[in-house]
Amino acid sequence: MDRLEVQKKGKNASRPLLMIFAMAKGKVRLMQGGRNHGWYVVTVSEVIPGKVEERDPQFEQFNKDLAGQQSQELGDQLRGGFRNEVGTTRNDDNLRKLQTQLSGSN
Repeated sequence: MDRLEVQKKGKNASRPLLMIFAMAKGKVRLMQGGRNHGWYVVTVSEVIPGKVEERDPQFEQFNKDLAGQQSQELGDQLRGGFRNEVGTTRNDDNLRKLQTQLSGSN
């Protein structure tokens, strides 16, 4: 079973199966089975790289996700840079007044 098939199972995928994709080749882990159904010995003896088509639709989604995260990260860094360079102060009294005004409970 490849990783994509396991991901499609979502929450229905077994813990040992999920563990396989989180381990490095040659590693061994012992996992207790649910409801006292014994133990699993999980090992990865071989890693076979997947084949990805050039026009795989997952690339488009990955690019969108990455672009969103990247833009958020850049915005956070820019705001942090402004705070560090210019300096900021916080006026809690004015913030409370603004919250009251914006919530419509003047």
